[in-house]
Amino acid sequence: MTQAAMTQADMTQAKRQMRSSRAASSLVAQLLYLAALILQELCRLALWAMHKTLGFNRVKSSGAAPRAEISDSDFTRQVVASTGPKADERLRHVMGLVIRHAHDLVREAQVTTDELFAALDMVNWAGRMSNDRRNETQLLCDVLGIESLVDAVTWAQNSGGGATTPSAVLGPFWRPCLCMAE
Repeated sequence: MTQAAMTQADMTQAKRQMRSSRAASSLVAQLLYLAALILQELCRLALWAMHKTLGFNRVKSSGAAPRAEISDSDFTRQVVASTGPKADERLRHVMGLVIRHAHDLVREAQVTTDELFAALDMVNWAGRMSNDRRNETQLLCDVLGIESLVDAVTWAQNSGGGATTPSAVLGPFWRPCLCMAE
């Protein structure tokens, strides 16, 4: 085998890995969108349940209304356990992580209903703006750095710990060094 043939084989393998990386990135974007939709429905159900059982109404975040404390991890365990028995094992694992981290984020940031619905409006807007030529949810993942992180994880898994060339520059805002001191 010549050096040129080896290089061609290496390039073919790299192209295959890039395609699988893009597919994984698309799957993660779909999972994140699904997680946002699930979170939206869970929040609506939780608000409905609080309204029915505790008599809470939606209030403006600036109001000083008392808040229900749902800080115990039992609530999160129940939500994670509600994943259907026929769910794919990988999906069950990833969604469990999404739910746990989303609950921790809400607790740590003390997200209000107004803030939640504003964030959900943004995700829904990105979904409505997307079509076969424009993928706003993928751009949202780019802005959040998710695609670059997934790419790094994928390449680390595919390389077996060896040095590899990344498939993309880091982040949507990367620019070559523009030295202002010169």
